[in-house]
Amino acid sequence: MIGELVGNYGDVTALSILVGLMVWYLKYQTKRQAKRED
Repeated sequence: MIGELVGNYGDVTALSILVGLMVWYLKYQTKRQAKRED
């Protein structure tokens, strides 16, 4: 099990970065839309 975790660590890191970027992008878009509505 530990060996699998180490083997998948690279994939997990890439996924974390992707998810983080998506969340940041969504927050950024929401802020822009809120500014437009004002």
